[in-house]
Amino acid sequence: MSYYADVEPDDRRALVVGALSVLVSIVLIVASCSRGALVNPADSIRAASALGFSEATVVRSTWLFPVFSGCDGGDALAVTLDATNPVGQQTQVIACSGWPFKGWTVRVK
Repeated sequence: MSYYADVEPDDRRALVVGALSVLVSIVLIVASCSRGALVNPADSIRAASALGFSEATVVRSTWLFPVFSGCDGGDALAVTLDATNPVGQQTQVIACSGWPFKGWTVRVK
């Protein structure tokens, strides 16, 4: 005997549609929050070196709430780098990337 034997076919359809919409909503929320995991943090070194920074090393990268690391709300990944600026001073740089259609933004801390 089926668990839904007492349920009308229209009600079953409504249950299935409701369950699918909850599942799709959860998948979309997880996908929008974790899109920074698809970005390679090593690309931030190339972005910093294109602006004249040298000897850059990745200190930390975060894709969960990059806005709290100094990036914009549309960014998907924040990478903190230790680098040497064009003048020769050691500095900390934040590189932000918005995947898939935005390149890198480099900010000096």
